[in-house]
Amino acid sequence: MKDPALTRGQVTGILVVAILAGSALVTLVFQTSQQTNACSTCDLGDLDAGYGPVDMVYDNSSGRIFVLDSGAGGFNAWGVTIINGSSDTVAGFIHSGGRPGYSLDALAFDPRNGDLYTPHFCYDGVFVLNVTTGANVTYIDTPTTGICAGPQTIVYDPVSDYILALAPPNLIVIDPTTNTVVRTVDLGIGAYPVGVNPATGQVYVMTSVQGEFLFNLTVLNGSTLNVESSIQLNGTPDAIVFDSLDDRVDVAVTVLGFGGGAVYNGSLIVLNPAASHVFDSTRVGENPSDVAIDLSNREVYIANFYSGNISIVNGTSYQPAGSVPVDPDPESISYDAQNGCLYVLFYTQLGSNPETDGYVTVLAPPGGSCRAVPTGNAPAWAGSAVLGGLAIVVAAALVWHGRRREI
Repeated sequence: MKDPALTRGQVTGILVVAILAGSALVTLVFQTSQQTNACSTCDLGDLDAGYGPVDMVYDNSSGRIFVLDSGAGGFNAWGVTIINGSSDTVAGFIHSGGRPGYSLDALAFDPRNGDLYTPHFCYDGVFVLNVTTGANVTYIDTPTTGICAGPQTIVYDPVSDYILALAPPNLIVIDPTTNTVVRTVDLGIGAYPVGVNPATGQVYVMTSVQGEFLFNLTVLNGSTLNVESSIQLNGTPDAIVFDSLDDRVDVAVTVLGFGGGAVYNGSLIVLNPAASHVFDSTRVGENPSDVAIDLSNREVYIANFYSGNISIVNGTSYQPAGSVPVDPDPESISYDAQNGCLYVLFYTQLGSNPETDGYVTVLAPPGGSCRAVPTGNAPAWAGSAVLGGLAIVVAAALVWHGRRREI
């Protein structure tokens, strides 16, 4: 699964010097300084994410990563895999209750009550799971406009403390203290990815204008949910992230083009919601699937599904700052502000096997300081132990060879 262009950090170097003293070969092993984060980009290994993962959310209060997948039991055992971001180990799996998961697509986390919310658009409702007890808390029925027309995307609103779900054309407001629907807002045709500005409480929804290739960013007042403004996007929205330092909104979009076949050009569009206009834009990879932001280093990371790489955009100048090759078809990306690591989710087909096995790759961003040592990787001391042991074996073999020559 690893790309040979990526190199590992956190490995201690070994310098082996062989000195011939008389008839004996003396091997001196020197330990060089640790090269933590010396690589331009560090691939720190993979973590199992169960079968068919489709979404991933990060809890910045605990450093945990939650992956919506079907665990090891196939698609009849749908639930959430929990990854510990401090040790990068799989900490557990929460079962959703045995319901099939072929129409589960999104995940949201409420840090106040420790509940996860995942909509099921063919069951016309939302599953609620608790990360502390591992319990399947309840199932919330939501309004629907037809068969398999339930909620498809979902987000936690940290300002209102509500859960917001999109079941086009409706925005559904859920009170997590009672797990009931308290309001439904008709947004018109084609509602798409939803997000909440943590500074202003404004709700951002992508709505189609005409056909399926022209969209607006519709900005709703966080209290009244009335439309405040609308910004036209030249492309299909794929993901949204908020830059709280500049009070801007970064939207990854795909612009469909043609020329010897379909071309899925990707762009990062930077919006100024206060002025209701596009502030800047820059090209990224093909068919961007998700976007994450590191506010401390002012970097924006875009996972490009068709390009098989991560685009890096400077969050101040909004100029391209390079790209990182990864495995094919990255599905989702999260940035862990606690350990400086990037987590990239992959949905992988195992040959002719009808099941799919997903995984999360842990990356240290270029110039970053990803401090976690994932499970399955040798810790820093392991490199010196292995190389040192190899040097002793080689030295012993050479000495034995020399003695045989004397006999």
